[in-house]
Order: sequence, then C-alpha cells, then structure tokens
Amino acid sequence: MIINVTPQFHQNQVQLRLSNVAVFSVNPVEQEEGELNLIFKEQIGTFSKESDLPLRAQGELIRAGTYQNYGTISKDELRKSFQALQGKKIRLFTHHAAYWDKVAQNVRNVLGWVYDFEWNEALGAIMGKTEIWDKDAALKFSQGLLDPQALEQAIGVSMGFRFKKNYQTGNLYDIEFKECSSTTEPICPTAILKSVVA
Repeated sequence: MIINVTPQFHQNQVQLRLSNVAVFSVNPVEQEEGELNLIFKEQIGTFSKESDLPLRAQGELIRAGTYQNYGTISKDELRKSFQALQGKKIRLFTHHAAYWDKVAQNVRNVLGWVYDFEWNEALGAIMGKTEIWDKDAALKFSQGLLDPQALEQAIGVSMGFRFKKNYQTGNLYDIEFKECSSTTEPICPTAILKSVVA
C-alpha cells in the first residue's frame, strides 16, 4: 500500500489525513527456508481517512485474581495500589521491555499515556483512560487490529509493576504500577480499552 500522510497541527491535537491510499491484492509466494514473499498483483482500490491525535479510549486495566507465573493479587492489595496511582500518569508502551530493559528502551516504543484511574468495587478492578499519540497505533486501533478478538475498535493492555510476594501463600503485595503495554493477549483477559472518548 502507498500512503500519503498529511499532518495538521491544532492546539493540543494533531490531525492526520490519509489520502489516496492505494490498496493492492497480494499473492503469498513461499520461498526457500520458509521465507514468504508477497507479490502485488493489482491495485483494487483507494481510500482516504482522517484521524485526530490523540486517540482516546477507556476501560479496564487490571482486576484482582491469580496470574500464572506471578501469583495472586487480592482485591485489598489491588485497591491499595490503585490509591498510589491517584493524580499520576504512566506511559503506554509497545511492550514491557521498552520500559524494563535498557537495551530495548527507545522513544519509538512509546505510544502514549494511561491516566485518570478509577476503582471499580464491583469488579475489583482498576479502570483508566488512555491517550494514544502514535499514529500507527491509532490507525491500527481504528481498524480493530489491536483488539484481542479483532472485532472492534479496542486495545488489549497489560500493566507492568513491581511487587513483593509471599511464597507460602502465593499472594502479591506492595504492588507498584510503573507502565502499561499494548498487547493482543492480555494476561488479564478483561484488560481491554474499548470506548473511544472525547
């Protein structure tokens, strides 16, 4: 596909205008050693789209439960960690290593912010909002490519945190959230930001 992107800047907002995006049908051709080539056959159409940045969404970030390879997060401990998030923003990354691994740290892996945290007592979950400032991620979001079920405009997320663990009970405590990463397979299956908000 051939893309012509025209950024337009407004106060606290960037508008991206895609014009005359050429769409081709492709034939996958398997090469030696399992390599795959895409052969562009013919142009089958064009489309144009405007997208305002940041793209905003909201939903569940994490809920109390037992998580494989980590342990159990109780409702009380999660509520304590939520209280520490009040008034803060954390960054949204392409993957966890972009925050934790110095080798992987790169500004290209920063997608936006997660903020405005709320506690949902009925679910035992932390809710929040996100601003996506990365144009590629915003376009993928709008096409449903970031939704774990690939059904709608949504993004799966995974909260990254420091913690202590009681190895006798398997319970986690002193949980400190440091970052959030996008994923199509969130370890908390309900951690999906769905609703686009103004």
